[in-house]
Amino acid sequence: MIIRGGISKTNYEKTLSIIKEIIQKYQDGIISCDALEVTKKGVITAIKSDLDTFSSIYNSAIACAINGKIRSTKDKIDMINALTIEDIQRASSSLVLDTVYLMKGNK
Repeated sequence: MIIRGGISKTNYEKTLSIIKEIIQKYQDGIISCDALEVTKKGVITAIKSDLDTFSSIYNSAIACAINGKIRSTKDKIDMINALTIEDIQRASSSLVLDTVYLMKGNK
């Protein structure tokens, strides 16, 4: 799982703290139904949009080759729609902060 964010370097500690708090809430099952539904819609929209770009189709093919599973767009959408708060809680329970990259510019 990857968490990405664009921040200024002066907000690094604050951002890292907020991310850790959010992960803890997920692990505790503190997720609003509304937030889950909005996120599902956003992910489904991204999946549909990915059908229009070569790089996304290529990345999907690579992921299928690595995972050994080929899923249709409909199957992916059905799986996302079936996700529950308990699924998110269970998946997030194994999250461990591994690597943080902060790109620093000269400005």
